[in-house]
Amino acid sequence: MLNELRKNPKLIEFGALGIMAVVFLFAFYYILKNNNPFMFILSFLVLSIILLLFRFFVKDKFAKKFLLKCLIFPAIFILIMIIVLAYFNISDGKGENPNSQNVKFDLYIINNSTTLEKFNQDLIKANKIWNKYDINLEMNKFYFIDSLNENQTLFLLDVNATDEEECNKYKNTISFSNKSEMRVLVLDSNSKHKGRGCICGCDSVILEPKKELFRDLTGWNLAHEFGHIFGLVDLRNRYNLMCDEFKLIQPKFINQEQMNSIINKFKK
Repeated sequence: MLNELRKNPKLIEFGALGIMAVVFLFAFYYILKNNNPFMFILSFLVLSIILLLFRFFVKDKFAKKFLLKCLIFPAIFILIMIIVLAYFNISDGKGENPNSQNVKFDLYIINNSTTLEKFNQDLIKANKIWNKYDINLEMNKFYFIDSLNENQTLFLLDVNATDEEECNKYKNTISFSNKSEMRVLVLDSNSKHKGRGCICGCDSVILEPKKELFRDLTGWNLAHEFGHIFGLVDLRNRYNLMCDEFKLIQPKFINQEQMNSIINKFKK
């Protein structure tokens, strides 16, 4: 077998490229599914070790040069990932909450935009994030509403509601018979936004359950919008729950400064 490989260095090339493809696909799948950039880096380290082992056992000079070239990309990628993670401040300390909190809300499903079963799945995903910080989101009652037209649903997601007139329209649009303190509205719309939180009184989360680049991010969006309800603002250039620039990898990180802000919000 080894003699055949030595006589056919192209087989070694194809084997090495095949292993690289498998590891790359695994790393890509893992970071998308589990949101773990460190495992992504580890995968490339494993790739580098595999390539080094191949180079150690292979005698053909052409194959050795090829494998050495293959090592350049994962090495550069690992370096870039480390720099990026450092820049995005992923290690500024995980927030800790000394007192557990239970946040109840009523659910309003607008115009059959989702099912109760699907929302429960999204709620589980959101709680996987907030439970790490001793905060639990709990659905109290649920209602099915079919009275909103397309213009109303578009208004809810598209308008910032920064003045009194818009706030009044906002409150009238979502002012249903049940006067709950907190509510989550799920609706369909052609808005560029997939969610809203903390508008005109900070008592409503509004979601549109649509896939983005073939990924269902509704659960992450639910957790993100509740972050606004808890008084957090959007961040930029940070690997953080409140940074929707990286929502495709669904960051779950909340630092202590944010946690302190949430604690103060609960006290009030």
